Amino acid sequence: MTNLLRFRYGVLVACVWIYIAIQVFWNYPYLRALYEGSIIFSVAGFLVIIGMNLVAKKSVSIFSLYILILVIYIPLQLAYAAALVWGQPMIFGVLARRGDALMLSVAILYELCQRGRIEVEDIVRGLLVVSWFAALIFVVTKIFLDPGNFLEYVTFAKGGSVNPAYFVFTTHILVFLTYYFWTSSRLDGTLRSKMFFLFLVLSLFFLGVGRAGLLAFLIGVLSIEYQLGRLTRLAVFSVTALISAMPIIMTFLIFAPEFLQTLIEPFQNAIDVVLFGIETGEPSADARLFQTMEAWPMIIEHWLLGVGFLSARWNEGFLGQFTYFYPTDIGLLGALFVYGMLGMVIYLFVPYLAWKVSRCTPCRVGPLRIPYIASVAWLTYSFSLSVSTGFFIFSPAPTLFFIFLVGEMRRATLRRGVRW
Repeated sequence: MTNLLRFRYGVLVACVWIYIAIQVFWNYPYLRALYEGSIIFSVAGFLVIIGMNLVAKKSVSIFSLYILILVIYIPLQLAYAAALVWGQPMIFGVLARRGDALMLSVAILYELCQRGRIEVEDIVRGLLVVSWFAALIFVVTKIFLDPGNFLEYVTFAKGGSVNPAYFVFTTHILVFLTYYFWTSSRLDGTLRSKMFFLFLVLSLFFLGVGRAGLLAFLIGVLSIEYQLGRLTRLAVFSVTALISAMPIIMTFLIFAPEFLQTLIEPFQNAIDVVLFGIETGEPSADARLFQTMEAWPMIIEHWLLGVGFLSARWNEGFLGQFTYFYPTDIGLLGALFVYGMLGMVIYLFVPYLAWKVSRCTPCRVGPLRIPYIASVAWLTYSFSLSVSTGFFIFSPAPTLFFIFLVGEMRRATLRRGVRW
């Protein structure tokens, strides 16, 4: 490779790394303009790819066409449904979902990898670098900054009235990094991997992952053990650890029962709301119950197209129509409320793609084994989290990115003759 080609390749790799970083820090103050710019860049870059394919007389991949459907058709359906149900002008509905255009960046990466312009190893390396950078920035932000001073940036800090102010971090990328070092520690057993994993787990708890996030994270860990064929060993270890911890639990039960109650009560409240539909007295859990009761009649009435997506710039969005309502709070039910049955059917192709690229057992050797297993675990985490938040539907770009990543790692390994 000549020096000029190396330089061009390095610039392209650097752009990919920077692009990933922008999506991670999109809600930080003063970086919003970069985020909006990345949306424009995604559209322009995809149009360039289309143009190159036309010149070379090549067809666009099925994966890219599917993303194009999500970017074009879904916002139009949501805008039309919102105009039909609420009277919101369609332009507000379309612009409210402009962030969906970021999915085109996944299509761009896919096409570049297919053309051999960039290697999947460079994308994985960039993901690890950005993930570590994000972990450090998030922790420093949480330690040294007061969220109460940033409440004007509504996507960066929330609360401050009834509940204490808190920061909103894009911790999903840290989940991947945690899975990466958990897998690494299980395979090589080095102290470094174990220490990194411990630091990342503590960071996730420090930054706040919530009940649904914690449960989804643990399901992802089980996915790693399943891929490694060590579920039985993990079960034995868990039972042994629980028995060993019984004296500590009993000590807390006797001398600090309030502490245990604080840990257990949020999960008990969630079970009461989800399984029995009863009020618990906890605002967060009860709000989901009330939101479900408000959404259900409209789901029945507008089952095909949903009620659409309301822009916060038009009559304060959903908050202007309800006392308190966020569709993501009620998970897949909220997605059905917004997207309707037609939109949900289109989005169900996402888990199918994930299953298709990850259904094979990973190779026993090969340099991409650790990121592959960690990425499959992240997809498990995404779909588990989506049950209660609708994550892969309301924010599909990260899930599509990891589907692309898993597929490319599998293709790269097959190309090198390593058995999967």
